[in-house]
Amino acid sequence: ADLPLFTVTLLGLLGLSIEGETLPDPTDQGHEWWQLGEQWGGSSRQDILNVINTALVGERYTLSAFRQYLEKVTDAEAKLVFGEVITAKESHVEQLEIRFRQMGEEVSWQAIGSEALATLQSWLQSSDEQELLRRALGDLQTGAIDADRFAGQLTDPKTVVVLDQIATTLFALEERVGDLYRARSGSSVEPPMPTTLAIGQVSSYHQQVSEF
Repeated sequence: ADLPLFTVTLLGLLGLSIEGETLPDPTDQGHEWWQLGEQWGGSSRQDILNVINTALVGERYTLSAFRQYLEKVTDAEAKLVFGEVITAKESHVEQLEIRFRQMGEEVSWQAIGSEALATLQSWLQSSDEQELLRRALGDLQTGAIDADRFAGQLTDPKTVVVLDQIATTLFALEERVGDLYRARSGSSVEPPMPTTLAIGQVSSYHQQVSEF
């Protein structure tokens, strides 16, 4: 993530410069460092937009899912944690949309596909609270791992900061839901099973970016 910043800092320490180019101040946190990173073989603008887009789709989809989990669950502690997850994901969506606009893009959305919603609602009707906690745990685990992986792919410090914050929050929430799931399951603990595995099949739920 810090490739361009590190390179500019190193050049400054060595007293070197790049002919025909004025390098930014390494302490300028407002600079769009990805532009230099792109020039030097790092993440392109399109790479960054694709990652933000993918993260937005995941957070919006799971935000919708957790709102439905909250309606279904009766356990008081689960309700409390799910409420916190919803608040966190609303914040994540806002942060990602802000970063998208900083990149010069506007966000427009289509509704979640009716098939995906129908599948989720059908599963919710036939599931018990243990299965719901297991699914919720899987959703959080998937989101945290994806955000962490995306952060490692980019040479854009600003986007990486957002993704790192998302990953940290989701890992903490995953731990809380995991503790709750294990406490409620006793000896019948099963591996997490995220409903978000279906997201790749939801072709009608995607972000449309003006320059894609």
